[in-house]
Formats: sequence, structure tokens, C-alpha cells
Amino acid sequence: MKENRTRSGRIKFLTVAAAIAVLAPTLLLAGPGRGGRCGGPGMHGSPALRGLHQLDLSEEQRQQLHELRATQREEGQAAHQQLREARVTLAQSIHSEAFDETTVRTASQQVAALEEDQAVERALAFQEVRKILTAEQLEELATLRQERGEGHRNCRGPGGGAAAGGPFGE
Repeated sequence: MKENRTRSGRIKFLTVAAAIAVLAPTLLLAGPGRGGRCGGPGMHGSPALRGLHQLDLSEEQRQQLHELRATQREEGQAAHQQLREARVTLAQSIHSEAFDETTVRTASQQVAALEEDQAVERALAFQEVRKILTAEQLEELATLRQERGEGHRNCRGPGGGAAAGGPFGE
């Protein structure tokens, strides 16, 4: 009886460990949904627009920023979906039963290219924000960003999170 419980416990443990081993890397590569505190579309989530709600904005500025956000959201949804799909493809190629270096490299390059495109889009969006804000508001925004820390330590990628130094945040 004791042997059956021990064997059953081992099987359960191995099943859970295998599930974690298969799913964890996929979830890490897929990353946050790019909403909420780690970025994504929206006035408070977009890196280009984050922190603006803390500024003393005029009604005209609020309207301009609202329009910019709507445009950014419409244009960015397809790009976000492409990036999510590319990350899933990369995770699948990494964890494939049969290792194929070319497939992993191709999938990785696709993710990198899409992230590069999004970085350029964020920079362009912030240039539009700069045109709307006053010099004082830009200074205050810079101070807010500095206080918050540009590394986004709670997010994946450069500066923080699991991808900062390796798959385990080393």
C-alpha cells in the first residue's frame, strides 16, 4: 500500500514537473500582454504615453492625446498580435522534440524584427506627444520617468524581469 502511494506521488510530481517544464518557457517568451504596468496600447500603458495622466494637461491637450492614443491603438493591434504569434512560434521551435537551429534562428529573428518595428513606432509616438506638451510638462514627465526607472524592473526584457540576464533572471 505504501509503495503504491509513493509511486502515485512520484507520478503526480513528474507529471506536474513536466507540465511546468513545457509551459513555463512558452509563457516567459509570450510575456505580458503588453497592457497594464508593462506597456501596451492605451494612454497609461503605452510607453510613449505612460505618466501623462500625472501631468496638469489642458482640455485641448487631453483631446489631442486621446486622439493620438486612438490612432496608436488602431495601428498597433495588428502589430501586437503578430508579435504574440511570433513569440509562440519561437517558443514552439525552442521546445520542439527535434532541434532545428535554422528554425529557432528564423523564429528569433522574426521576433526581433517585430520588436524593432514596435520600438520605432513608440519613438515616433513619443515625438508626437512632445509636440503636444509644453517644455515644463516635458521636464515633469522626464522627472516622473526617472523616478519610475526606465528599466521597468517588473517587466521582461532589457532592464528587468526574467529576460534580463537569462531565463531565470540571472
